[in-house]
Amino acid sequence: MLTNNKEQFYNEKLVEILGCGVGVGAEVWHISFDVKDTIVKKEKIEANLKMLMNTSRESEEIGSRAKDVK
Repeated sequence: MLTNNKEQFYNEKLVEILGCGVGVGAEVWHISFDVKDTIVKKEKIEANLKMLMNTSRESEEIGSRAKDVK
């Protein structure tokens, strides 16, 4: 889901509540792109992508719920 930066924090929370995806750990909401610290580490993104792309029951269920939401 691509949105403007102001909504990404809330979209991640919604995706987690609906169970149709996994969050990457956005714990801080920022009003602009002027961010001095790395908000999400690349290792966290990589781990979550690998989890979603494998054939585990959890990843299959997340994919199924994502299709239902769509």
